[in-house]
Amino acid sequence: MELCKIQFVFGDELLKLICNVQELQEVCMELYLKRTWKSISALLVEDGCKDMEDEVQFSWIYRLKLNARVELFIWRLCMDTIPTEAFLFRRRLTESLLCPLGCVELEYVNHITTKCSKLLKEIEVLRGWGFSIPEFEDWKDCFICPMKLMDSNLLMVRIYFTLLWFVWNNKNRVKREKSKESNVMIVVSMFGFIGSGKQSLIRSDHWVANPSVGLFLDKWQPPPPEWVKINLNSSLKGYYEAGTGGIVRDSKGRFVLAFGLGKVHWDIAQLDLLAFSSLKEVLQGRLQDVKGIIVEGDNKNVLNILQNIVQLTEEES
Repeated sequence: MELCKIQFVFGDELLKLICNVQELQEVCMELYLKRTWKSISALLVEDGCKDMEDEVQFSWIYRLKLNARVELFIWRLCMDTIPTEAFLFRRRLTESLLCPLGCVELEYVNHITTKCSKLLKEIEVLRGWGFSIPEFEDWKDCFICPMKLMDSNLLMVRIYFTLLWFVWNNKNRVKREKSKESNVMIVVSMFGFIGSGKQSLIRSDHWVANPSVGLFLDKWQPPPPEWVKINLNSSLKGYYEAGTGGIVRDSKGRFVLAFGLGKVHWDIAQLDLLAFSSLKEVLQGRLQDVKGIIVEGDNKNVLNILQNIVQLTEEES
């Protein structure tokens, strides 16, 4: 009787589809609402990357003192979020899977990190100049082997990762503008880029938490030479939704890193204190080689509390 009603309402074809639906063996919960302002697809991607973040040991990359854009590029390679042709094809944003540089091969992460013909030509130029650049089988080998070689050949590791970023940018330029750069020009530009990195910072453990003079001016004031400055800010929204974040710059105003954290809170002062307390977890030893760190915020009461803590610590020691 029920099947007759379904057939009368939906027709024969939908009846067959409904009958073929298998019953669930276990009752499972389905996500209906979550106040993150993210789409369901974004939540699925985020959930799929959780285990990957635990498996990938990325912290050693910060010891290379690479440019922040190169670090972000390497992190996206680890998370498989680089918009390769295969990545775009899966999302129906391109019609071809082949590398735009004429490699006649499918462009996956393994291809752009080890097999691309443009990358191999750049490596040949470096070898002709006396640099011993090894060959890697795939991206996993390319990521793990440099970690073992970092202590003995730090320059080679920095060169290879920076070269990956330059070749990737050249591929994007060819795809947009149809213009290629010579192999020698890319290598020369890469060395100039490496020379302007973050390797001039000196190690120390000095921290200060003072209200900066720059808070009363119209422009950001840089820290002393060989120091870095961390600017923090927090905000509250409706439904107890809150967020805090910060940006780190060196004495020349160059970007070092940035971070943001979502919180559930109702007190802006407590939120600012949480921002300061989360610095250790966020930085993860990335600023061990600096001479000093200035932490700057816009909450005077929180800064006074931190100053009192610092003074008590100095008196006890």
